Formats: sequence, structure tokens, C-alpha cells
Amino acid sequence: MPYSIIHQATAKTSWRILSLLRLGEQPIMLLKRVLNMTESAFSHALRRLEEKELVATRKSGREKTVWLTNHGRIVFSSLQALCFTLAGKDGSGLEDDTALFELLRDSAQANQRD
Repeated sequence: MPYSIIHQATAKTSWRILSLLRLGEQPIMLLKRVLNMTESAFSHALRRLEEKELVATRKSGREKTVWLTNHGRIVFSSLQALCFTLAGKDGSGLEDDTALFELLRDSAQANQRD
């Protein structure tokens, strides 16, 4: 998995979007509301995820929806598995995806220092 894809998928905003999309296709307006993001910030994050082919979008009438591509599902699932591996087999201390994100980031930063 190229580093640029891992880097994009683990950016905090991207991680939050991917976490919500694992539940299935979602309207963009709903995601922006749930994540409490501005149009600009959300659009930027979404564009970066589309560039890495982790998500796809479709417009139907006035509503635009977004979903994880097969590639996005594989990347997200792989990163989640890595997080649980880093935390131990039982995943103790990982209450939610924010904790997974922080664990992955901390581990990456520690590896860069070594």
C-alpha cells in the first residue's frame, strides 16, 4: 500500500469520513452535519479521498452521495486491522475509531523518530 494512500486515509478528517462510510453510502449533506464541517473543509477532504480512489460520489437530482470504493474498503479495513494489532489482540483501549486513528498516528510518528 503506497505511503501516500496511507497518509491520506489517516488524515484526521479523512479517517472520520471513511469511518462513517463503512456503514454504507451516505448523503454528503448528512456527513457534513455529523462531522460539523464547513463546505470548503469537507470538499477538500472528499476531493483528496477521491483522488486516491478511496471513495466515489454520485449526484441524483439535488442530492450528492458518497461511498467507499472496493479499494477504500480494503485500505480502511487493513488500517483498522493494523491498529488492533498495534493495540493488542483484544483491542483494549480502543473504544472508537478516534482511538484507532490516534494509535496509528502515534505509531507512525514513533517509527519516524527511530
